[in-house]
Amino acid sequence: MFRVFKTGIEASYSIAATPSFNAEPWSVYSAKQRSTKKLVSVFMFDKKKFENMLVKNGVMMQRNRELLNEIYQILRNQVNNLAKFRHPNILTLIEPLEEHKTSLLFVTEYLTECINNRSVHKDLEDIVIQKGLLQVSQALDFLHNTASAVHLNLEPNSVFINENSDWKLSGFGFLQQQTALEYFINNYDPRMPRFLSIDLNFASPELVMDKHMRVENDLFSLGCLIHFLYNDGETFLHCESLSQYKQEYAKFETRFQQMSANLNAHKQVFRKIPALLNTIYPQLVARHPHDRIAIRDFIDSAYFNNPLIKTMKFLEEFPTKSDDEKTVFLKGLINLLESFPTSIQQQKMLPLMLELLTQKAEVLVDSALKIVFAIGAHMSQLTFQDKVLGTIIKVLDLTEAQVVVLDKIDVLQTKTSPKEFQKVMVPLLEQTLNVAASPVIQEQALEKLSVFLENADFPTIKNNIFPKVCTIFSKTTTLSIKISTINAFGLMITKKAIDKFMVVENLLPLLKNTKTREPMVLLAMLRFYSSCVELLDIEAIVTEIIPRLWALSISNTLSRQQFAMFMDKIKQIERKVEEQHMGSLSRDTSTVPTSVGVPNADTGLNFDSLINKDSIASHKPSEQIIQPVKKPQGAQQPLMALKPSPRTKPTPSIP
Repeated sequence: MFRVFKTGIEASYSIAATPSFNAEPWSVYSAKQRSTKKLVSVFMFDKKKFENMLVKNGVMMQRNRELLNEIYQILRNQVNNLAKFRHPNILTLIEPLEEHKTSLLFVTEYLTECINNRSVHKDLEDIVIQKGLLQVSQALDFLHNTASAVHLNLEPNSVFINENSDWKLSGFGFLQQQTALEYFINNYDPRMPRFLSIDLNFASPELVMDKHMRVENDLFSLGCLIHFLYNDGETFLHCESLSQYKQEYAKFETRFQQMSANLNAHKQVFRKIPALLNTIYPQLVARHPHDRIAIRDFIDSAYFNNPLIKTMKFLEEFPTKSDDEKTVFLKGLINLLESFPTSIQQQKMLPLMLELLTQKAEVLVDSALKIVFAIGAHMSQLTFQDKVLGTIIKVLDLTEAQVVVLDKIDVLQTKTSPKEFQKVMVPLLEQTLNVAASPVIQEQALEKLSVFLENADFPTIKNNIFPKVCTIFSKTTTLSIKISTINAFGLMITKKAIDKFMVVENLLPLLKNTKTREPMVLLAMLRFYSSCVELLDIEAIVTEIIPRLWALSISNTLSRQQFAMFMDKIKQIERKVEEQHMGSLSRDTSTVPTSVGVPNADTGLNFDSLINKDSIASHKPSEQIIQPVKKPQGAQQPLMALKPSPRTKPTPSIP
């Protein structure tokens, strides 16, 4: 549900009614730009709620404009400083700060989370943390060595994650130029919100205790952030005031010195920190700035020197690479894909692959589409249809895409509803079951025909699929395609996709005109005619199938073994015809003459009993017995008048 506002940002964007997450002091809402439908995030600060809180806490008795202006200036600095920078790892500002009577708000690129959220940092995989820390470090490198600035307040509320799983640095409320050498931190007032002061749990000792400001302050904060991420949101400093900070840091420094003397103490001081950081991490949190590692040395350290991180670096620089480099990279990425967590696959890699497909760069389509299917195999059906299906349909006119889609048609079937699958199947059939398509495409489409038959209705098969296969059979000069089409006809019969009429009127005449006597073609036709036996009636089998099999069997191109296969099948079919026809005849008892002395199986009578008067008198079967015809007295009495069967010769009279 979205709220509709009237002016400025509120008029240009449809903003969600509830925030997606909070990053003190901002509430971050999902929104859509009304004109472009582009997703964005709107940062909103409720001035009225904040001022009521100050009054309630006794900070001010009434609206103190001077105090409020000082407080709001920190928020203005955050947005104004953000507007100064353009860097891939710094949060992108879309709409500058708007200040209203009851609120402050601005618009940024679309964000999904802030790493201050426990549910986010607790479940982060190591490669995700590595990639995120690399991006934050690159943003700091830009600030230190290009913008000549110091962040001063690097902490979880300053780092956001966008929809591509990229980490973005923000929180520039206390940003200072490097020309300033001192910085004074006011003592914390528990009645005031935390955002009005630098977070002491992430502040360097020289900044807090010595008031010295330099770029190394940010390196110590980075070390605190690393500890926070690897220890489920815990910090090694726990303080809310300057005096408490000095006490807490003294304890930490003692443990730090013990660690230097005893290497085993490292695990106790820096719990859960990865082994790759064992030598570097102490240099980040050293007491004195000159003992700390430089940001560029940290970026070049062994911690980031692994194939997965290097792959992520290449992805970020992908647009600047040549087509040859891109092609080689994508082929290698397919083999490495399973090493990356699902979040990076779907949020970082998938959008890039879909963009490549949209550009229709033919040299990249094959690899990019294979990666899309590999990622899509782990997506829900709804997500796949929403994010992936439309792009796949757009590239079906490319041969490279057709090959991959046919190869992955089973994945496509499971990840789409029957209705959505039709949107792919129809254009795919038009492109692949086509005489103009390459033999490779035709053969691959015929191999996947069973999938199409399972998802097509009878009219589609009759009017679209079946005629196309018949045309390919008639036109192709490729032996393997000829065999594949014959196998396809057999598959249609086996799956009952075509009816008896289509077989008799279309298929049998079509195959009867086949001139080739290649053994593989003949064997394919043997399989086809064998499948016809299950569909056709006896008359069609006798007049069409058996004669055709005999004609094919005497081809000189067959080996003895292949000829024997024909003979076995012909005999099998003939036995079936004999049994069926004999069965139909045996059920009509009137057509079978009864022997004189043999009892009838149904009545227990024989001819002798019928002419024996005593037997006739004494026997009373359920069937009606024909009585002797009475003649006038004096005339000779025949034994019985027997009516001959209409389909047999009359039984001769007995003298």
